[in-house]
Amino acid sequence: MDRRDFLARNPLYALVLADSWPSWLRAQQISLERGTPTPEPIPEPHFPDRLHLFIWRNWELANTDRLAQVLGTTRAKVLEVGASMGLPKKAELTPDQLRRIYITVIRQNWHVLPDEQLMQLLGWDTKEYEYHLKEDDFLWIKLGLLKPRCEPLRFKEPSPEAKRRAQEIKRLVEETLGSSIHEVGEPAFAFVQQLSDAKPILSRDSQGRPVENEVDLTRGWTLARPAKDSGIPFALLERFQSYLERAMACEARLGAEGKSAEARAMRFSLNPDLGKAPGCFEVRVEADEIRVMGSDLDGLRQALYYLQDQMESREGPYMPMGTVRRDTQLNPRYVYSYFALYGDPLMEADIDPFPDGFLE
Repeated sequence: MDRRDFLARNPLYALVLADSWPSWLRAQQISLERGTPTPEPIPEPHFPDRLHLFIWRNWELANTDRLAQVLGTTRAKVLEVGASMGLPKKAELTPDQLRRIYITVIRQNWHVLPDEQLMQLLGWDTKEYEYHLKEDDFLWIKLGLLKPRCEPLRFKEPSPEAKRRAQEIKRLVEETLGSSIHEVGEPAFAFVQQLSDAKPILSRDSQGRPVENEVDLTRGWTLARPAKDSGIPFALLERFQSYLERAMACEARLGAEGKSAEARAMRFSLNPDLGKAPGCFEVRVEADEIRVMGSDLDGLRQALYYLQDQMESREGPYMPMGTVRRDTQLNPRYVYSYFALYGDPLMEADIDPFPDGFLE
């Protein structure tokens, strides 16, 4: 199929290309005028009706007052319908959670609500709605270009048949999930706060023990402080000591400046001869001494990250004896923030996609 045939069979693509993205809602109107068929919503016959489907899908995606506002009813009626299907206690979402969950809200309601009510559910105006559909990673294309034709949804008292089916759903929920559905789990997006916090969390298995040929850092180890002219900032060692204390429950202490003869010491140094590329490092673990060497400061950081990874993998401060050498294979390194919000982080400081804890 050549380009001309493709555009003939897909007139909305031709419309977008020709008009350089008109208004989303205007594009749909033009497509209808030009004879492009509007898709039907995907049927969901296992729910009593669209009201029950809407409340079920949005129980954990929107707050009760917003659901009631969209339906033109009261909070009590929304909670009553949810309880009739065996849903757990309704949780209230924070502004940050609501801000992060909008793509799921759009996807879950694309075949349920018309545009106007979907915007009302999101709390957006037409401009913001169209902006995200167009700019947020081609969201409108992933959703299927044309919005299914959905009639406005308003609350009506469920019929006897709908109530009977809701009771069947409740019974299935209770039989399948039992009391676990009422257990309060981790709040949505709790991992974002955990990754944003630069303070390490306890990652040690209290029942774990070192095995043969492993060095245990729990007690008696000193982090030897490099000389002032070493090029190694003292703050880097302080952060690593904090990690050992908080994440691995170690009693490692920072040595006094100028002392180099401590028994059971971890020593740090820079050696440009380790590698041509930045970020190379070497870690040498012996029974009473650990030498951590970087080709540059970035290499020393990578070495410390390597030590942390090894300890977290073992769930304890245990390092195998021997020498490990790592040469940089990719420079510069790239990282993708999988919880970044779409927008401009330089203009909107509160959507920082790379907080300190995540970078660390």
